[in-house]
Amino acid sequence: MLRAILDKNIRLIDYEVLKDTAGNRVVAFGRWAGIVGAYNAFWTYGKKTALYDIKRALECKDLEELKRELKNVQLPPIKIVVTGSGRVGNGVKEILEALGIPEVEAQEFLHLYFEEPVFTVLRSSDYNRRKVDGGYDREEFYSQPENYESHFLKFAEAAEMLIAAAYWDPAAPKLFSIEDINSPDFSLTVIADVTCDVGGSIPTTLRASNILEPVYDVDRSSGTEIPAFGSQTSISVMAIDNLPCELPRESSVLLVRCWSNG
Repeated sequence: MLRAILDKNIRLIDYEVLKDTAGNRVVAFGRWAGIVGAYNAFWTYGKKTALYDIKRALECKDLEELKRELKNVQLPPIKIVVTGSGRVGNGVKEILEALGIPEVEAQEFLHLYFEEPVFTVLRSSDYNRRKVDGGYDREEFYSQPENYESHFLKFAEAAEMLIAAAYWDPAAPKLFSIEDINSPDFSLTVIADVTCDVGGSIPTTLRASNILEPVYDVDRSSGTEIPAFGSQTSISVMAIDNLPCELPRESSVLLVRCWSNG
Protein backbone atom coordinates (compact mmCIF):
# COMPACT_ATOMS: atom_id res chain seq x y z
CA MET A 1 0.00 0.00 0.00
CA LEU A 2 2.78 2.43 0.90
CA ARG A 3 4.59 1.70 -2.38
CA ALA A 4 1.40 2.41 -4.35
CA ILE A 5 0.91 5.68 -2.45
CA LEU A 6 4.47 6.76 -3.28
CA ASP A 7 4.23 5.69 -6.90
CA LYS A 8 1.00 7.65 -7.37
CA ASN A 9 2.33 10.71 -5.47
CA ILE A 10 -0.60 10.56 -3.05
CA ARG A 11 -0.56 12.85 -0.04
CA LEU A 12 -0.72 10.59 3.04
CA ILE A 13 -1.43 12.06 6.47
CA ASP A 14 -1.35 10.01 9.67
CA TYR A 15 -3.57 12.21 11.79
CA GLU A 16 -2.94 10.34 15.01
CA VAL A 17 0.73 11.35 15.12
CA LEU A 18 0.06 15.07 14.67
CA LYS A 19 0.93 17.08 17.81
CA ASP A 20 0.61 20.67 18.98
CA THR A 21 3.50 22.85 20.14
CA ALA A 22 3.27 21.32 23.62
CA GLY A 23 3.68 17.80 22.25
CA ASN A 24 0.04 16.77 22.77
CA ARG A 25 -1.75 14.78 20.08
CA VAL A 26 -4.35 16.91 18.31
CA VAL A 27 -6.41 14.01 16.97
CA ALA A 28 -7.25 11.00 19.11
CA PHE A 29 -9.93 8.44 18.31
CA GLY A 30 -9.58 6.59 21.62
CA ARG A 31 -12.96 7.60 23.00
CA TRP A 32 -14.72 6.20 19.93
CA ALA A 33 -12.69 2.99 20.05
CA GLY A 34 -13.75 2.56 23.68
CA ILE A 35 -17.41 3.31 22.97
CA VAL A 36 -17.68 0.91 20.03
CA GLY A 37 -15.49 -1.73 21.69
CA ALA A 38 -17.65 -1.80 24.82
CA TYR A 39 -20.85 -1.85 22.77
CA ASN A 40 -19.46 -4.78 20.78
CA ALA A 41 -18.68 -6.59 24.03
CA PHE A 42 -22.38 -6.56 24.90
CA TRP A 43 -23.39 -7.44 21.34
CA THR A 44 -21.07 -10.43 21.66
CA TYR A 45 -22.48 -11.41 25.05
CA GLY A 46 -26.01 -11.27 23.66
CA LYS A 47 -25.09 -13.51 20.74
CA LYS A 48 -23.22 -15.94 22.98
CA THR A 49 -25.97 -16.30 25.59
CA ALA A 50 -29.05 -15.67 23.41
CA LEU A 51 -30.39 -13.48 26.23
CA TYR A 52 -31.07 -10.48 23.98
CA ASP A 53 -30.41 -9.14 20.51
CA ILE A 54 -29.10 -5.69 19.58
CA LYS A 55 -28.01 -4.10 16.32
CA ARG A 56 -24.39 -4.02 15.28
CA ALA A 57 -22.77 -0.67 15.99
CA LEU A 58 -22.23 -0.12 12.27
CA GLU A 59 -26.00 -0.37 11.76
CA CYS A 60 -26.60 2.57 14.11
CA LYS A 61 -26.74 6.03 12.55
CA ASP A 62 -24.98 7.70 15.44
CA LEU A 63 -24.13 7.50 19.13
CA GLU A 64 -27.67 8.46 20.11
CA GLU A 65 -29.14 5.47 18.26
CA LEU A 66 -26.40 3.21 19.61
CA LYS A 67 -27.29 4.17 23.18
CA ARG A 68 -30.98 3.57 22.47
CA GLU A 69 -30.10 0.03 21.42
CA LEU A 70 -28.58 -0.55 24.84
CA LYS A 71 -32.08 -0.46 26.34
CA ASN A 72 -32.54 -3.95 24.85
CA VAL A 73 -29.64 -5.38 26.86
CA GLN A 74 -30.82 -7.72 29.61
CA LEU A 75 -27.97 -8.88 31.84
CA PRO A 76 -27.80 -11.38 34.67
CA PRO A 77 -25.68 -10.38 37.70
CA ILE A 78 -22.37 -10.79 35.88
CA LYS A 79 -19.09 -9.13 36.82
CA ILE A 80 -17.25 -7.09 34.19
CA VAL A 81 -13.59 -6.15 34.50
CA VAL A 82 -12.12 -3.19 32.61
CA THR A 83 -8.45 -2.34 32.20
CA GLY A 84 -7.48 1.17 31.23
CA SER A 85 -8.61 4.62 32.34
CA GLY A 86 -7.41 6.85 29.51
CA ARG A 87 -9.37 8.03 26.47
CA VAL A 88 -10.23 4.46 25.50
CA GLY A 89 -11.16 3.44 29.03
CA ASN A 90 -13.36 6.52 29.43
CA GLY A 91 -15.16 5.58 26.23
CA VAL A 92 -15.76 2.12 27.69
CA LYS A 93 -17.14 3.64 30.90
CA GLU A 94 -19.50 5.82 28.87
CA ILE A 95 -21.24 2.69 27.60
CA LEU A 96 -21.25 0.96 30.99
CA GLU A 97 -22.79 4.04 32.56
CA ALA A 98 -25.36 4.29 29.75
CA LEU A 99 -26.35 0.73 30.65
CA GLY A 100 -26.75 1.79 34.28
CA ILE A 101 -24.21 -0.76 35.52
CA PRO A 102 -22.75 0.25 38.91
CA GLU A 103 -18.99 0.59 39.35
CA VAL A 104 -17.41 -1.07 42.39
CA GLU A 105 -13.92 -1.09 43.88
CA ALA A 106 -11.55 -3.91 42.93
CA GLN A 107 -11.65 -5.59 46.35
CA GLU A 108 -15.45 -5.45 46.47
CA PHE A 109 -15.50 -6.93 42.98
CA LEU A 110 -13.38 -9.86 44.12
CA HIS A 111 -14.98 -10.62 47.45
CA LEU A 112 -18.62 -9.53 47.44
CA TYR A 113 -21.72 -11.02 45.84
CA PHE A 114 -23.99 -8.70 43.88
CA GLU A 115 -27.56 -9.22 42.73
CA GLU A 116 -27.04 -7.02 39.68
CA PRO A 117 -24.28 -6.68 37.05
CA VAL A 118 -21.29 -4.63 38.21
CA PHE A 119 -17.98 -3.51 36.77
CA THR A 120 -14.61 -2.45 38.10
CA VAL A 121 -11.85 -0.47 36.41
CA LEU A 122 -8.41 -1.78 37.29
CA ARG A 123 -5.26 0.24 37.75
CA SER A 124 -1.89 -1.28 36.92
CA SER A 125 -1.27 -1.74 40.64
CA ASP A 126 -4.37 -3.94 40.93
CA TYR A 127 -2.97 -6.69 38.72
CA ASN A 128 0.82 -6.28 38.60
CA ARG A 129 3.28 -6.97 41.40
CA ARG A 130 7.03 -6.85 41.80
CA LYS A 131 8.56 -10.30 41.39
CA VAL A 132 10.90 -10.09 44.38
CA ASP A 133 8.51 -8.94 47.10
CA GLY A 134 5.00 -8.51 45.66
CA GLY A 135 5.11 -4.73 46.01
CA TYR A 136 4.31 -2.03 43.48
CA ASP A 137 5.94 1.26 42.61
CA ARG A 138 4.35 3.21 39.76
CA GLU A 139 7.52 4.89 38.51
CA GLU A 140 9.47 1.64 38.63
CA PHE A 141 6.69 -0.26 36.87
CA TYR A 142 6.66 2.15 33.94
CA SER A 143 10.43 2.41 33.70
CA GLN A 144 11.27 -1.25 34.43
CA PRO A 145 8.15 -3.34 33.75
CA GLU A 146 10.28 -6.46 33.37
CA ASN A 147 10.64 -6.47 37.19
CA TYR A 148 6.92 -7.23 37.52
CA GLU A 149 4.58 -10.18 37.10
CA SER A 150 0.84 -10.38 36.60
CA HIS A 151 -1.61 -11.43 39.24
CA PHE A 152 -4.67 -10.81 37.09
CA LEU A 153 -5.96 -14.37 37.38
CA LYS A 154 -8.01 -13.60 40.50
CA PHE A 155 -10.04 -11.19 38.35
CA ALA A 156 -10.33 -13.72 35.53
CA GLU A 157 -11.76 -16.13 38.10
CA ALA A 158 -14.33 -13.58 39.32
CA ALA A 159 -15.45 -11.94 36.07
CA GLU A 160 -17.40 -13.20 33.08
CA MET A 161 -16.45 -10.35 30.73
CA LEU A 162 -13.16 -8.51 30.16
CA ILE A 163 -12.96 -5.23 28.26
CA ALA A 164 -9.27 -4.49 27.69
CA ALA A 165 -8.52 -0.82 27.08
CA ALA A 166 -5.10 -0.35 28.69
CA TYR A 167 -1.84 0.52 26.97
CA TRP A 168 0.62 -2.37 27.13
CA ASP A 169 4.42 -2.26 26.99
CA PRO A 170 5.98 -5.37 25.38
CA ALA A 171 8.30 -5.61 28.40
CA ALA A 172 5.35 -5.76 30.80
CA PRO A 173 3.75 -9.04 31.89
CA LYS A 174 0.78 -10.43 30.01
CA LEU A 175 -2.47 -10.59 31.94
CA PHE A 176 -2.58 -14.40 31.79
CA SER A 177 -1.19 -17.27 29.74
CA ILE A 178 -3.01 -19.21 27.05
CA GLU A 179 -2.69 -22.27 29.29
CA ASP A 180 -4.60 -20.50 32.06
CA ILE A 181 -7.85 -20.46 30.07
CA ASN A 182 -8.18 -24.24 30.41
CA SER A 183 -8.50 -23.99 34.18
CA PRO A 184 -12.04 -24.62 35.50
CA ASP A 185 -11.61 -21.50 37.63
CA PHE A 186 -11.07 -19.23 34.60
CA SER A 187 -14.56 -17.77 34.24
CA LEU A 188 -14.14 -15.21 31.43
CA THR A 189 -16.41 -16.10 28.51
CA VAL A 190 -16.30 -12.83 26.53
CA ILE A 191 -13.14 -10.79 25.94
CA ALA A 192 -13.35 -7.49 24.09
CA ASP A 193 -9.76 -6.53 23.35
CA VAL A 194 -10.17 -2.90 22.34
CA THR A 195 -6.39 -2.48 22.28
CA CYS A 196 -6.09 -5.35 19.79
CA ASP A 197 -2.41 -6.03 20.48
CA VAL A 198 -1.84 -9.35 18.70
CA GLY A 199 0.69 -11.27 20.77
CA GLY A 200 0.23 -8.66 23.49
CA SER A 201 -1.31 -8.52 26.93
CA ILE A 202 -4.32 -10.72 26.02
CA PRO A 203 -3.07 -14.14 24.82
CA THR A 204 -6.50 -15.05 23.40
CA THR A 205 -6.13 -12.26 20.83
CA LEU A 206 -4.79 -14.63 18.20
CA ARG A 207 -5.43 -12.15 15.38
CA ALA A 208 -7.34 -8.99 14.66
CA SER A 209 -10.96 -9.55 13.73
CA ASN A 210 -12.82 -7.17 11.43
CA ILE A 211 -16.07 -5.25 11.21
CA LEU A 212 -17.76 -7.82 8.97
CA GLU A 213 -16.63 -10.77 11.13
CA PRO A 214 -16.14 -9.19 14.55
CA VAL A 215 -15.80 -12.28 16.73
CA TYR A 216 -13.96 -15.58 16.82
CA ASP A 217 -13.87 -18.14 19.59
CA VAL A 218 -10.85 -19.67 21.31
CA ASP A 219 -11.03 -23.28 22.42
CA ARG A 220 -10.08 -23.57 26.08
CA SER A 221 -8.31 -26.92 25.86
CA SER A 222 -6.18 -26.25 22.78
CA GLY A 223 -5.93 -22.44 22.78
CA THR A 224 -6.72 -22.42 19.06
CA GLU A 225 -9.30 -20.50 17.07
CA ILE A 226 -12.69 -22.02 16.34
CA PRO A 227 -15.78 -20.46 14.69
CA ALA A 228 -17.58 -17.72 16.60
CA PHE A 229 -20.11 -19.03 19.11
CA GLY A 230 -19.22 -22.55 18.04
CA SER A 231 -19.07 -23.94 21.56
CA GLN A 232 -20.80 -23.33 24.87
CA THR A 233 -17.51 -23.49 26.74
CA SER A 234 -15.18 -21.52 24.45
CA ILE A 235 -14.13 -17.89 24.92
CA SER A 236 -15.56 -15.38 22.45
CA VAL A 237 -13.03 -12.73 21.41
CA MET A 238 -13.84 -9.35 19.82
CA ALA A 239 -10.60 -7.78 18.56
CA ILE A 240 -11.45 -5.30 15.80
CA ASP A 241 -8.52 -2.97 15.13
CA ASN A 242 -10.47 -0.10 13.48
CA LEU A 243 -13.41 0.28 15.86
CA PRO A 244 -14.11 4.01 15.28
CA CYS A 245 -15.04 3.16 11.68
CA GLU A 246 -18.28 1.64 13.02
CA LEU A 247 -19.44 5.14 13.99
CA PRO A 248 -17.93 7.05 11.05
CA ARG A 249 -20.09 10.17 11.24
CA GLU A 250 -19.08 11.24 14.72
CA SER A 251 -15.51 9.98 14.44
CA SER A 252 -15.17 12.06 11.26
CA VAL A 253 -16.63 15.15 12.96
CA LEU A 254 -13.74 14.96 15.44
CA LEU A 255 -11.25 14.86 12.57
CA VAL A 256 -12.86 17.78 10.73
CA ARG A 257 -12.89 19.93 13.87
CA CYS A 258 -9.22 19.25 14.55
CA TRP A 259 -8.33 19.95 10.91
CA SER A 260 -10.32 23.21 10.79
CA ASN A 261 -8.66 24.38 14.01
CA GLY A 262 -5.28 24.06 12.31
